[in-house]
Amino acid sequence: MVTSSLSSALSMAMIFSKTSHTTSKPAPGSNCSNDNRRVPSFRSAHGFLVYSKHGQPFLTNASSCLPIPIRWISGQIQTMCTISFDAISTDKLEDIPHSFVQDKRAYSQKLRIRSFEIDRDHKLSLEALMGYLQDTALNHARTMGIVEDGFGSTIEMVKNDLIWVISTMHILVDRYPTWADDVQLHTWIYAEGKNGMGRDWLIRDDRTGDILVRATSVFLIINKKTRKLSKFRDEIREACAPFFSSRDPIIEKDSIKIPQFNDDTEVHIRSGLRPGWNDLDINEHVNNIKYIDWILEGTPGSFMEHNEVSAMTLEYRKECDRDSVLESLSRVSRNATACDGVVELEHLLRHENGSEVMKARTTWKPKDVNSHKTRFWIPGKQQTY
Repeated sequence: MVTSSLSSALSMAMIFSKTSHTTSKPAPGSNCSNDNRRVPSFRSAHGFLVYSKHGQPFLTNASSCLPIPIRWISGQIQTMCTISFDAISTDKLEDIPHSFVQDKRAYSQKLRIRSFEIDRDHKLSLEALMGYLQDTALNHARTMGIVEDGFGSTIEMVKNDLIWVISTMHILVDRYPTWADDVQLHTWIYAEGKNGMGRDWLIRDDRTGDILVRATSVFLIINKKTRKLSKFRDEIREACAPFFSSRDPIIEKDSIKIPQFNDDTEVHIRSGLRPGWNDLDINEHVNNIKYIDWILEGTPGSFMEHNEVSAMTLEYRKECDRDSVLESLSRVSRNATACDGVVELEHLLRHENGSEVMKARTTWKPKDVNSHKTRFWIPGKQQTY
């Protein structure tokens, strides 16, 4: 069932707003030359190795021997995470540095926006953005050397069937990067209360240094078998503590409560939402990124066509599995005042039996059609690039 009242309310709001070491050898079947010096190297699951070329370390594909320079400081490889060449969207291999700062208390990764990560406006999609945040967090956890298996689970967590789950997230988007843009992602962790761990992200335009996105989150621990919350055990905290940053959260926590939903005429409802097999992750539940897609399903398309998310607060309440059937509800926030075209929406994702899965608040602003780098037509003007 979909009601039209939210569309009307949105229209009114817009009106009132007024606007890992071996001897390095060439790969079998390759044409690589070798300087016969013993240098540290490692092979990843993707078949990449590190070798020395002209005294410098490189990351190379075992079959093509095309080098990518990496950082080499005091005889130690600074980057030990797997890098896949299919993460590059051009035919020329580009340097994708992964580095640590502040004694591994912060992690940095460079990425290029790929064609399948953009939306109809040539901008990075929200789902792809969430994927970037998740991926850099996991890469950070893996390269810290404390992860045994799973999504950032430490050795002690694996022994006790414990996993991380996201509890809350707050994202601010100053500007969405566009297709083929290079961005720098920075992330770090810190203690959050008695039983939580905070993680923040900062995304910058690699060319200008401008801040594009800021995000902060809180993770909790649950038992993988019972699916119940678990305490942040001392053994787990001791493993993570050396990597905790002392900096404050990059965004002030959103303490405003999202009101309860009533099935009234002001709510836009999208029913019958079901996860697919590809929506499940290695923690045996629907990945949290899918939830973003679902809350957008509950937002009128006519509104999304002319507006984009500039801020988002997510409160995860319950897991979803393969058999879940959900409803997505959206409405204009009753506590927000439209200004300069900015509109605030509230969202509820729930099981058909009424149990809450996630509550969210999104802030939308009018799209800037001039922000993407592609050819388009402006009436009365020449074509713009």
